[in-house]
Amino acid sequence: MKTITPFSSARPCRWKSARAALVLLAFVPVRADYPATVLGDNPQAYYRFNENLTRTNVNQNSTSLGAAANATNINVHPFSGALAGSGNRSQFFDSTARTIIPWNAALNPTNTSPFTLEAWFYPASDQINGGQAVINNRYSYSGANRQGWVIFQRSQDLSYIGKPGNEGVGWNFRMYNANGSSAGLEVVSQVPFQVGQWSHVAVVYDPANVTDASLTIYINGVAANTNVWAGPGPAYVANTDDHPAAEAVNGPSGIALGSYNNTQPGSNPYFGAVDEFAFYSNKLSSTQILAHYQNGTNAARSTPYETLVHSDNPVAYLRLDELAPGPDIALNLGNLQASGQAANTAAVKHPSTSALAGRADDGAATYHWENGGGTTTDMPWLAGNNPAESLPFTVEGWFRPTNDRQNPGPSPVNNRYVKSGNRTGWVIYQRAPNATY
Repeated sequence: MKTITPFSSARPCRWKSARAALVLLAFVPVRADYPATVLGDNPQAYYRFNENLTRTNVNQNSTSLGAAANATNINVHPFSGALAGSGNRSQFFDSTARTIIPWNAALNPTNTSPFTLEAWFYPASDQINGGQAVINNRYSYSGANRQGWVIFQRSQDLSYIGKPGNEGVGWNFRMYNANGSSAGLEVVSQVPFQVGQWSHVAVVYDPANVTDASLTIYINGVAANTNVWAGPGPAYVANTDDHPAAEAVNGPSGIALGSYNNTQPGSNPYFGAVDEFAFYSNKLSSTQILAHYQNGTNAARSTPYETLVHSDNPVAYLRLDELAPGPDIALNLGNLQASGQAANTAAVKHPSTSALAGRADDGAATYHWENGGGTTTDMPWLAGNNPAESLPFTVEGWFRPTNDRQNPGPSPVNNRYVKSGNRTGWVIYQRAPNATY
């Protein structure tokens, strides 16, 4: 690699040439975007060295509301994002995590005003009892008249009918109209979803005449279901910030992603990821919503997804791609959830190229032999990962060896107790790659 040597006073001619070049460039027409120009020449390698490694517990809002619509994280984890062909991250939530936007009048329009809510959801569990609250903007202190709205993850498909907690299939947007804990207008998509797969969800509230307001929910760009309020009274009442302090002990209700908000902190947690959250103070058309979905699923998009969203003038827009502070962990997406999270040592390299063909949104971890080891991902001991010898179990993984070392035998996965006494557990070894050994 060639580097440019800085000029020095011993080379006055170079300084003169540099100044002349700057003057001449002032008269050259503006060129195409530099990265596009470089990429247009098909380089074998191109490093911009501009990755943002800032770790923060704040998700930045990028609309005119600015910091007033920023969200503060609690224990969230970076996760690969929803947008096809993009390295932009999302945020993953478990029973310990949430992010919250403080109450703001612009995010709580009255029931005479339309609005649209949009986000991408990655459910990692099919748990339905109690209902997982993906996004919550509900005023719901104990005994209070509820206001606002919430999105629940419901059943994955019709096979859950009759099971405790079943309240329909798909995603449920429920509104409240200050009538105790009773719900006002709500809609359930009735469209099955898959655990471990992104869904684009948009909800449009149309107040028409308040007493016959409608809710339409869109799944993956298509209108899935519409409900119309038949009364009596309004379909919903927006959150307000005028409640008595004795009731609103944690203040007015914010918008929480990942669980209920500050009025019922941390209740009904969601286990999964959320990406590209946007709130609009107008009705997005079916054409606009479909365009957002098609853009997000098109790896060869000509317009950046965020540019398309901004063109529709959201009140709040959080890309949710910030790196949260904390240890380097491997998320556990299995039933043990947060208790099964694993810790990476500093030498573990990730994400590496995935073993799954054609999956740009996936990754792998790379380990190497260095001073006898130390490059590890350590999972805590849990009874759920150590069934009794009378029970069956299966261990599965994809391994890509890059060395034929046999002595000592490399161990890609180890669950063996060896410190004292008789050994217990199990281990997987890499042995000779073929019979020539």
